[in-house]
Amino acid sequence: MSIKTKLVLVLFLFVVSKLSMAQSGGGTVGTYLAFDWNMNAAQSDSDFNNGASGGSPGILLGYQFPGFGFEGFYKKISLKNKYTNSSGEFDVTIENNMLGAGMRIDHNPNFSSKIGYAFHNITADYQHSEGLLFSSTIDGAHAGFYAGTGFKGQIYGIFEFYGDVSFYLASSEFSLFAMEVGLRYYAF
Repeated sequence: MSIKTKLVLVLFLFVVSKLSMAQSGGGTVGTYLAFDWNMNAAQSDSDFNNGASGGSPGILLGYQFPGFGFEGFYKKISLKNKYTNSSGEFDVTIENNMLGAGMRIDHNPNFSSKIGYAFHNITADYQHSEGLLFSSTIDGAHAGFYAGTGFKGQIYGIFEFYGDVSFYLASSEFSLFAMEVGLRYYAF
């Protein structure tokens, strides 16, 4: 059995056990809309991209059941980095349009984890100090898993704040580490 098959099996068993333990009537249940702010840092095999960072907004739409929920999101991420080597100085700009869907699992009323799949459309520009523009090795469409964990708490009635620490794997050459802070509104 491959490692990927084992991971999927463990995740499946965890979800099934979590669903069987979920108690009806606990916590906020219903459709929610969330807006968040993401502080992102790139992790890459290339020194040009590694360490690029920046903040960006995001929007989520989800449905919460007792103990777990499903959500989809869109984030437009812009990262910047300055890189210097023997050839000179480069201004690196990475744009990542990310669309994803996943599941959020509540461990208790104030702590949850998330896991899912995200699609990335990445463009990167490397502007040399002498005006030359270099091509990128990470440009294009990528897809990969994400996972994260964080805290949450009710502010007032149908409003809830949350904070997550997440890891997004876009490709074997590029991934993101993100800290996300947001506000959820339970519509119905």
